[in-house]
Amino acid sequence: MFLAAEVLILIVALVVAVIRQSTGPVLLPLRVVSTVYVDVCRGVPLILLIFAIGFGAPALELKVISYQSAATPRSTTRATWWPRSCSCC
Repeated sequence: MFLAAEVLILIVALVVAVIRQSTGPVLLPLRVVSTVYVDVCRGVPLILLIFAIGFGAPALELKVISYQSAATPRSTTRATWWPRSCSCC
């Protein structure tokens, strides 16, 4: 999964960089959008972007994004990794 994400990130970054460097009048709207995107992502601290996506996306109540996607993975909860032979339970 990490390798797929890395490839996609590299492709998106390359496309944004090429669009920002273009000088043609046809690509002006895309150049403005890519410039705003880069300026916002570079200007806002990462923790604020994480909070905005993590809390803002579920608040939109889109069908694509489930509420469990923002929750902790089930493998990290106590019920799944706690040893069954523990004498304290």
